[in-house]
Amino acid sequence: MSSEQRTALDTVQLLLLQRTLAAADEAVALSEGVVATSPGASEAWAALAAAWYSRLTFMDREIGPLAERAKQIADQALALNADDPVALRTKAIMVGKYDYDVARAEALFTRALRAMPRYTSARLNYSEVLLLQGRFDEALSETDLALLYDPLSVSVRLARGLCLQYQGRFDEARREWALFRASGEASFWVFTGSGLNELAAGNLDAAERFFDVAVARFPELPNALMCRAYLYATRGEVDRAREQERACLECFPHYSRTDRAMLASLLQDKASTIAHLTAAQSAHDMRFLYASIEPAFAWLASDADFLRVLRRSHVPGWRGRRRA
Repeated sequence: MSSEQRTALDTVQLLLLQRTLAAADEAVALSEGVVATSPGASEAWAALAAAWYSRLTFMDREIGPLAERAKQIADQALALNADDPVALRTKAIMVGKYDYDVARAEALFTRALRAMPRYTSARLNYSEVLLLQGRFDEALSETDLALLYDPLSVSVRLARGLCLQYQGRFDEARREWALFRASGEASFWVFTGSGLNELAAGNLDAAERFFDVAVARFPELPNALMCRAYLYATRGEVDRAREQERACLECFPHYSRTDRAMLASLLQDKASTIAHLTAAQSAHDMRFLYASIEPAFAWLASDADFLRVLRRSHVPGWRGRRRA
């Protein structure tokens, strides 16, 4: 590849670190241009796969076609270089969160990290796969190691905030989210993540303030709208929660069925919860495995129908931490 093409791939990496919809779209377009002119370069295909994965995380369109595209492109990169760490990382994410094969995902992450131990994004995604199996201490340890390798990474703060929240360590998580915000992070994650931690901690007014900012700044994304619905459900405002869900679906009809199951579960609506999770599983919803650790589903931990859905994806049961 030429120096200009390598500079373009460096730009793709920087764009993806912005964690915004516009930056993801730009990263896809830029990496597609490099692939078109250097079809034999594994780095170009790997960058394109990473860009497509980033794009699908915003959940503003149907996930399936984007996910299949990301998988195909990662496979193309690996066909050119079986040890490309960027391609291995994207492949591992898709295998774990789209195919629900966490054992194979771990093996792919191990290969990626063996090739590039300082690869922060791969280590944090590996941490998430551990988290989704209820292996909370191991997940947090991976973020500790990532912080040693990359002490200035704001992405590590996001990952640590998530891990600590699911452990019920809300005060520690709050500090991580505060560092994330102080870094100048401008993505929706900083507000929805902070808000969800406050919601889990029972600080509903603080959660609402974060969600209001998220909705105001990112009206083009569904996540903030659904976070508001979770807040209303937690308050017992059933009609407002369902109205918020309808507003989200009017704009984003393909929104995550797992997240909709979470809302139904917060509303103690078992029939809708199971229906949404069944649909999520059939669609390879990349949020599905969160149902096995999300405290909103704790009341169904021994429910035969809930367990039946989880076990169809080789998940033995609900593995979260119950809130006090």
